Amino acid sequence: MKNLASTILMVAILSPFILAASWFLTPGPTFSHVSIQPAAAAPSIHADGYEPCAAEDAEGPCYWDASIRGNGNGTSFVVRADGTVIRFP
Repeated sequence: MKNLASTILMVAILSPFILAASWFLTPGPTFSHVSIQPAAAAPSIHADGYEPCAAEDAEGPCYWDASIRGNGNGTSFVVRADGTVIRFP
């Protein structure tokens, strides 16, 4: 009877550790194929009568062609003389 009691006590003490170990050892999701697509290039623009902006946050009048400026991605836009901005998708 003493061996049975000590076995039950040992199982009661070790069971949380056994459950935790089984949780860590259970394999998680696997990825058989991962496809990384390059970001789409921004459309090229040219605004007649405007100079290219020196920087993306420049005051107008100027235009920002995101396809060839910065990292080649993003939104192209024109900054008018009055400060309004026209964005191109």
